[in-house]
Amino acid sequence: MAFFSGESRTTPLVDREMSEAMRRRLTEIFGLGWGAVAALLALALVSYDVNDPSQFNATPEAPANWLGYAGAYIADPMMRALGVASWGLVIFFAAWATRSLLHRGEARLPRRAAAAPVAIVVAAVFASSHAPWEGWPLASGLGGFVGDTGVVSLIGILPGDATAALRTVSTVFGAALVVTTGIALGLDRREAWAIFRWMLRSLVEAGRELVALLLALGSAAVARFRAWRARPRSERLAPAEPTGSWKERMSARMAPAGGEAESGAGWK
Repeated sequence: MAFFSGESRTTPLVDREMSEAMRRRLTEIFGLGWGAVAALLALALVSYDVNDPSQFNATPEAPANWLGYAGAYIADPMMRALGVASWGLVIFFAAWATRSLLHRGEARLPRRAAAAPVAIVVAAVFASSHAPWEGWPLASGLGGFVGDTGVVSLIGILPGDATAALRTVSTVFGAALVVTTGIALGLDRREAWAIFRWMLRSLVEAGRELVALLLALGSAAVARFRAWRARPRSERLAPAEPTGSWKERMSARMAPAGGEAESGAGWK
């Protein structure tokens, strides 16, 4: 009765390699889904029109949104609530789609997803601390009514005048936006350090290019000045324009007076 003996072992239906391959394919499918959501949200937001029909605007006109009524009904509440911070959702889905397709840290998603709403709210408050550009279609600020509410509440709490408080809010939430965005996008220390080094290297290269440009402009200006100084004085100084004799100048000045005198004499 070896069938019931303790020496029997169960054989898994799928081995470890096959299980890993299936997991990777499933992750890639999820990545394609995240990418599709990011693309659809981007299309809806980039073609957003405040006059489109939505929950906040009843109009018989057809929507100008590229995704039709669905895009208009999605984009309008997002823009009114979060403003430009709505693009944070596009960045979030696009980043995790890229990670899932490339298998670069996709396992961090369950631990990092909770930071996405925090990062978006922080982005809304940071955006509302700046003046909207000309042509901004909404009555609220760049961060929507969520960002405006946060800025107004914080300005009322912070000491000092409104201008200093607004600067404090902008600085603090700008720094918080960098931290929360990095957490929500799944950055680890190695990736964050790589991004920092790339930004530092780019800044150094931009500084070198600027210095080289200024030196080239200065050298060109010095060369032109030396060439101008090397020319004879007669060529450097423009010849004086002929002004006529002093008699002609006096006659021209006295002509109106003479005409007035003659007209006065004739009247008498």
